[in-house]
Amino acid sequence: MRTQNKPAKKATEFKAVISRVIQAPRALVFKMWTDAEHMAQWFSPADIECRSLTAAVKVGGKFRIHMVSKKGDHIAIGKYLKIVPDKYLQFTWQWEAYAMPESVVTVELQDRGGATLLTLTHQGFPDREDAEDHQRGWTSMLKKFAAWVKRGEFQPIKTKIKNMKKNTKTKIVQPYILFGGRCAEALKFYGKAVGAKVDLLMRFQDSPEPPPPGAIPPGYSKKVMHVTFRIGDSILMASDGCGEPVNFSSFSLHLAVATEAEAKRAFKALGAGGKVIMPMGKTFWSPCFGMLTDRFGLGWKIGVMTEN
Repeated sequence: MRTQNKPAKKATEFKAVISRVIQAPRALVFKMWTDAEHMAQWFSPADIECRSLTAAVKVGGKFRIHMVSKKGDHIAIGKYLKIVPDKYLQFTWQWEAYAMPESVVTVELQDRGGATLLTLTHQGFPDREDAEDHQRGWTSMLKKFAAWVKRGEFQPIKTKIKNMKKNTKTKIVQPYILFGGRCAEALKFYGKAVGAKVDLLMRFQDSPEPPPPGAIPPGYSKKVMHVTFRIGDSILMASDGCGEPVNFSSFSLHLAVATEAEAKRAFKALGAGGKVIMPMGKTFWSPCFGMLTDRFGLGWKIGVMTEN
């Protein structure tokens, strides 16, 4: 990231080039680069959150990507210059309020026996520092992209909803947890403790419809309005709520793992700053089981899965 509000430097031929083999067919990789709903899941480096993303993927169409890091907001904008389905994308790239001039990104896709060789070339940087900075950013982003493709979540949420409407017998029940203003802190904690991964996050300030006057406490604009996240194969939802008291006294989550070592590791990690209710030990239903309340007051039952 570059210094804000300085005159743009003149572009030169400094460039960043990254190649990576993606374990997915070329058509699928192209789709992941041209479907805004999927792009929002991976289009930011590992340590930066993609807050929102809009993209009209057509020649002359524009995109806007709002990213947030510890240093603040970073907004990338650009226009699509050339599109060859399943093979090639080219678009301009520029940062709002940053000194870097408009540059050009080219994404080329080649078949590799069922996999895809993706080559990204970003050229037109004013100096080597900018080129190296973006080289690191794109490298991190493509690693995130490869992980997203590997997870196999190829059906957008909108498509899933349409399919549910067609099959009215389909039902989904998911926990929805209100953290009373500590949702972002909880997500970070669960990410380290049990590998929680955020799929979608919206803060109150990003809502297309502002909350009614008095609906949320003062200072809640940057709090989490809604988040969908995963722990293993399970999908959970959460929010900071609207100022209501937090009470998990009659509710807990059950974490089932494959080995005693993993059960003990998760128990220790989730219990940091919390309270042990039942120490890990053997029971008639599990060779290793325990209960605790974590630092947010949420109860957990952790045990090893058995065939019975």
